[in-house]
Amino acid sequence: MNSDQAACSVLPEGFFDCPGQPVPGALENQLLGWAQAQQTMSGPEGPYFRQLQHDAQQAHCRLVSLASHSFPVHVRASPWMAAPLHVPGPVMAIGDVHGMALQLDALLGWFNMACPDATLVILGDLVDRGDDSALALALTTLEIAWKNRHQAGKGQWLLGNHETTMLAWLAGNDSVLENWAQHGGRWLLPPNLAHAVGQRALHPLEAAKLRAAAAQRLPPSAWQALLTHTHPAWEWGTMHFAHAGVDPTDPTPLQSALQAFQSGHSQPGPSQAALKPACTTIRNAFLKHQGPYAMGEHWVVVHGHSITKQVGLQGWRLSLDSGCFMSGVLSAALVEQGRWRLIQAMGRLSHWMGPGSRSTQRMAASPPWG
Repeated sequence: MNSDQAACSVLPEGFFDCPGQPVPGALENQLLGWAQAQQTMSGPEGPYFRQLQHDAQQAHCRLVSLASHSFPVHVRASPWMAAPLHVPGPVMAIGDVHGMALQLDALLGWFNMACPDATLVILGDLVDRGDDSALALALTTLEIAWKNRHQAGKGQWLLGNHETTMLAWLAGNDSVLENWAQHGGRWLLPPNLAHAVGQRALHPLEAAKLRAAAAQRLPPSAWQALLTHTHPAWEWGTMHFAHAGVDPTDPTPLQSALQAFQSGHSQPGPSQAALKPACTTIRNAFLKHQGPYAMGEHWVVVHGHSITKQVGLQGWRLSLDSGCFMSGVLSAALVEQGRWRLIQAMGRLSHWMGPGSRSTQRMAASPPWG
């Protein structure tokens, strides 16, 4: 059995432990306290309880998660596939999580056992639609903090359109609230205040009260991490990573993404224009483009945003959004020089969809891993 097979075999349900005595830092203690406060509800209809611990000092210790085995998550890795991919070191990118924290935890567990020294890229849209967006944020905050504390530059957290919309509303842009809530954002809204959203225009005082209450529901430090430790896009070798993709006619999409977000954040709150750069919102113009992009024929774009049953490398793009909240499958790609492999965590669907929804039935009929 090779090391990759061993890593998969010890993660049949996505849970793992690690040696050593955890020594949490200040951020880890905050998140541990937050996680312990969530344990009052359990069962398939309630939020999952996760006791988060994170070792901030010993390199061999990784995130430890304790969870009920009533929610099994299975991780599998494809064989290596040859491809003209050029990177200076191994990198793993994780597609749209959308609140499916169990699958995210399982992939992070596999990553930390199979390739702990590789760079980790989160492609955005961690939140909304799934069953535990807050926990997905907490897990990512911990993982990225650990990577960058011990392996500088090897934790890259990219923003998706759901994060930019959430941050815009938290910064004072009330025009995005109704649309965001309709697309899975209600998890952050206190139930006693959320009923009015979409029913009538909110009084400014109501809106301010709702925003303040919502901010308290975020995991500690997650808001600050989203504002200070995230990026609109990232490049590694001749691979461009962005949530949605690139404008195929743009020869410098990284610079364009950085400029769009800098101009948006120069206002009191992220402007409406900053919510719609190509890196977080583009779809048809990117997906339908034939041939290499304007940045050069050797470049490959790694992205999520657009759900597909055919995740993987297609021409000059590597697509990783398998619609986890609908399919139960979270997809990632591990890339090395000249080759890549698909890693998938498979578990239950999101209760946000409901077992009888049309989207759930369509995905169940032809799941993305079939």
